[in-house]
Amino acid sequence: MGFAGPTPYGPVLGQGRIDSVQHAARLTASDGGVAGTIRGVWTPCNLPLMISGVNPRWTTGVWRSDAPDRTTDQCPVSADCAYTTVDASKDVSFYAGNFVLADSPELILNIEAWTPDRITVEVSNPTDKPISASVRTPAAIGGLKALNAKVAVPAGATVRVRG
Repeated sequence: MGFAGPTPYGPVLGQGRIDSVQHAARLTASDGGVAGTIRGVWTPCNLPLMISGVNPRWTTGVWRSDAPDRTTDQCPVSADCAYTTVDASKDVSFYAGNFVLADSPELILNIEAWTPDRITVEVSNPTDKPISASVRTPAAIGGLKALNAKVAVPAGATVRVRG
């Protein structure tokens, strides 16, 4: 479980940083999330992930390359740390963290629909000033519609971005 040395099931990251693996994998996000692979080894339970450095205002979750129809699972965020699990018994690629990113952290981003063919993101501006920003999905997530769009959101307003 990692208390006496390296685990056989720990993630190998191409994005983000592993801080420790002692039963749970404590990770630090880079550009909104962590991405990598899991080396499949039988374990008695799913591998808990605790990912610090995510934006709690943006939809957060985990995507696995072996998920049916490339679906995603949302996960809770508390004190800028996301909590989720991954099945460590199979070799898979995964991404965990913010599913949609913006270059303005004040915005609130909520994915309303996401399929291989389309995406709809609700972008809310809780400030008293208009915000122009780029909104995008992480490159590490495959099989679902990618988004890279510019958006202008008036103060106190919400707009929808479709791709």
